[in-house]
Amino acid sequence: MRVKIRYLGRVWDILKKKEEIIVVDEETRLLGLLRRLSERHGKNLENLMFDKKGQNLSPYVRVTINGRDISALDGLNTRMQDGDVLAIFPPVSGG
Repeated sequence: MRVKIRYLGRVWDILKKKEEIIVVDEETRLLGLLRRLSERHGKNLENLMFDKKGQNLSPYVRVTINGRDISALDGLNTRMQDGDVLAIFPPVSGG
């Protein structure tokens, strides 16, 4: 199974790439995939994505799967599916 990862904003600045394809199996959950990406891309990405304990997403990053925020799914426990498009980006605010 393949999942496309899109990197936007500050995440793109850190990685210097816009997207990549990751091969996953049917048991892969979002948390496992994000940990795998952190191992692949280093501490800068890990520090941006996770809180200090490394158990939860940082408030400085948002993750969507197929355009839906993970809070509307099963959060970090969401099971990845073939063809999913995962986007990782800083939250956007404005006034």
